[in-house]
Amino acid sequence: MLPHRNLGKSMPNQWLGLVDALYAIAMTLLALEAPATFFEYFRLFIDHGNLFYLFRGSYSILTYLLVFFITYELWCYQRTVLNVLSSEFQRFQNVISGLLLAIICLIPAWASFLVKTHVQFYSGYRSLTGRPEAFVMLLAPPMVALAFWLISQLCPPRASQLSTPETQIIRRAAIQRCIIFCLISLFYVANFLHPSKAEPYGNITLSAYLIYSFNQDRFHNLLANLPWKR
Repeated sequence: MLPHRNLGKSMPNQWLGLVDALYAIAMTLLALEAPATFFEYFRLFIDHGNLFYLFRGSYSILTYLLVFFITYELWCYQRTVLNVLSSEFQRFQNVISGLLLAIICLIPAWASFLVKTHVQFYSGYRSLTGRPEAFVMLLAPPMVALAFWLISQLCPPRASQLSTPETQIIRRAAIQRCIIFCLISLFYVANFLHPSKAEPYGNITLSAYLIYSFNQDRFHNLLANLPWKR
């Protein structure tokens, strides 16, 4: 990397192309992997005539959809921060943006490993030993929590002269999501030795989170209009 004095300070919008490209690649890899996994289960259904494999195939599609939408939400947050920041990036902000993109690059590999491991298990090619698979599953919520925390750190703190109402809103919302995913991690920790049992709890929790996140304004308006709030 060239010395900072030769490159100069970068503007937030200079990251937009790289951010869009890496998120697009990550989400494309997720989209390509989901049908392959489903049809692998469909092949097992044809070979064995057991509807359980169709259920597992549908379940794998649900898992990929959840991961896809969470990746999409991270893209929305990071891109929004880059759009609302008007000052030059400091060196630490460049590092934070790089770390965020590194986390995004790990998401497709994580999802692919986990789902293929379960396909091999239900195909009879391997046995789940518990700890390794559960440990990989355990990585996801802390990884997303870290990503949201890094997004919050891209925004100037309230005391900074560069802080704006928009950056304050994004910073607060990103920290809230960081806390939520730290709590979601507890569902995985509680079932650390039993990855097959942790799956349903994890997907139910992530589904509830996405329903809330994508309808946040409606939930807040509903709570604000409760009788005891008036």
